[in-house]
Amino acid sequence: MPIVQRFAALTVGIVAVVYLLSVFRQPVTPLLAIVSIFGLGIALAFRGTLANFFASTALATDGGIRMVDPVGIGSEHGQWGTILGTGVSIGWRNTRIFVHAANIVSVPNGELPESPVRMP
Repeated sequence: MPIVQRFAALTVGIVAVVYLLSVFRQPVTPLLAIVSIFGLGIALAFRGTLANFFASTALATDGGIRMVDPVGIGSEHGQWGTILGTGVSIGWRNTRIFVHAANIVSVPNGELPESPVRMP
């Protein structure tokens, strides 16, 4: 997973910079405060994207839905209505449901935990 590798490399880089600053007796606290505030701002700005990413991670690792399974997604109060299809492709941002031979419905992963998923 390239995103995990990038996150690990960024984390190692930040730890290395903090360590080098502490070795040269430079104050580390302001840098940690700036990085924390920056991280909070990024998390708030990408709230929807992060929700989709973590939902896709949960869907992929859970293994409850496979590519060959017939599924039905939806609720009476959801904006999607009821979607019945065969086969699911789970991406990092959305889930694709193959409804007919030429139709594909893409549902954001952040919506799936709020919708009942049934296997007809």
